[in-house]
Amino acid sequence: MVDNVRVMDAVGSSGISPDQVGIKYNPGGGYIFRLGMTLVSGGAQPDTSWDGYYTGSFTLTGITVAGVPGTYKVASPLATNLDIEVYLVVYDDAGNFAFDSDHVDYEVQQDC
Repeated sequence: MVDNVRVMDAVGSSGISPDQVGIKYNPGGGYIFRLGMTLVSGGAQPDTSWDGYYTGSFTLTGITVAGVPGTYKVASPLATNLDIEVYLVVYDDAGNFAFDSDHVDYEVQQDC
């Protein structure tokens, strides 16, 4: 779940449709984009700028977490976890693209 994402655009904004706000992540074979958040408040401002808050829920796909091969003298075999960097992305209604260079680290774990 991605919640309370604030998207702002300067005066003269073309607007930002909810289906053009989302995330991108790389599970190992290139970036995957998941767009389609919901505008929960805000939007077009009287001065023609944009200031809105979005929320959305996404399923991450294409991720493989493999166990470490070998025999271990422990109760559970070791596993390799995978850290994925998730970025917020947005296209305005004129087709301009931007993303937040700060990312959220998402750790995918394998149950042993």
